[in-house]
Amino acid sequence: MKKRGKRQFGSRILAGMIVLSVCGCAGRVPQEKSAAIGSDYMEIYGGNTITRTGYFTNASGILYYVDFATQDAIPVCNKPDCRHLSKAEDADTECDAAIDGARVFPYKGKLLGIGEDSKGNEEIYSSDIDGSNRKVKKKLESSNMFIDEGVIAKDSFFYVATMPEVDDQENMKWISVLKKLNLDTFEATQLDSVECKDALGFQLLGGTEEYQIYSLINDNETLFYKLDYESCESEQIELFQSGYERILPEENENSFYYLSIEGGERNLYQYDIDSRKNKLCLENEKILENAGGNIVGSDLCGKCQEGIVYWVRTWTEEREEKMFLLDHNGKIQELSMPQQLPVAGTHFYDVICATEKGMYFWYLKDFESNGFQDNVDWQAYTEWEDLVNEKSVIKNVINPRMTAMGELVDENGNPINGQ
Repeated sequence: MKKRGKRQFGSRILAGMIVLSVCGCAGRVPQEKSAAIGSDYMEIYGGNTITRTGYFTNASGILYYVDFATQDAIPVCNKPDCRHLSKAEDADTECDAAIDGARVFPYKGKLLGIGEDSKGNEEIYSSDIDGSNRKVKKKLESSNMFIDEGVIAKDSFFYVATMPEVDDQENMKWISVLKKLNLDTFEATQLDSVECKDALGFQLLGGTEEYQIYSLINDNETLFYKLDYESCESEQIELFQSGYERILPEENENSFYYLSIEGGERNLYQYDIDSRKNKLCLENEKILENAGGNIVGSDLCGKCQEGIVYWVRTWTEEREEKMFLLDHNGKIQELSMPQQLPVAGTHFYDVICATEKGMYFWYLKDFESNGFQDNVDWQAYTEWEDLVNEKSVIKNVINPRMTAMGELVDENGNPINGQ
């Protein structure tokens, strides 16, 4: 890999406490808990905003806040007697939670969000914490540049935006920029930029309240960096992966885990930040042997008291999902959860986020609708203790109300039109 020195990323970023109070007609966060809800580090990734105390998600066109303490999903709306109907269900809906996307986060008693105007320009808006009184604060990007993902640290929002440079398929090039937005003044500063042949560029891979790991993918070269929030310096590190696989931090040991997918092989590594060394925890041969088929997908689920939990998707004659525990002694235990979902005919899809006690995940039902492939998804929760002890204790957090293609469904996730 090409060596690259430190980069200075503007003014100092310190971790701080962000206060959130979410109210909804289907439930209300108790007043005594409101000051403790929020996070001094938040990630906007995969259509969700993950805080330390819960996550925001858009399901069937309704914005919810899922409380980690209760596993309850609260619509971000406080209108009396509101039915919480999405725009697809009622074009004239006045529900505050009926917004497109879920890129929102709490900041100083307000709920800030990233949305698009009628021309496709990315903009930042502010609303009351219950989603009401929404006002646009500033346009962030033009219609040909879209925001991929971001993280919030104290008073700053760091995000990646990408745009095509030439609208010509043969000569297409992409510009990927890394920016910092001051959440008090809404002034944006460009930190870095890269030009590449594909829509690659910067990829935020995860972090903690102190640092963020990201990759810089420029054509055939992939570099990795650790951004320190306090010093705002970014140092190059060496990882063995493609540049897309997210990391699993272990804060107490100042290290993180990552599942490498490189050259057709999968290996599980632990990177020690102090020694700057990679430790191989699980080699490709063992992962393949336990998977028992051709792996077409994989990811880390989270860390529990017994060890690391990961999942793989195999495809031999048909798709199958499997989940495993790698304990502290290097022993691998296959878990049964993917085959014990609450709704018949569904399959595990992916992890939303993990906490110290358990994990939130999606599971799906696939079917054909009007001649097209369609699906519905549930958001659910299970605790590590139940998962490791082979107990099928799964709580549905959010049930589907419509398919991915906008068809209304019944309580079992079946299209109402019967197709």
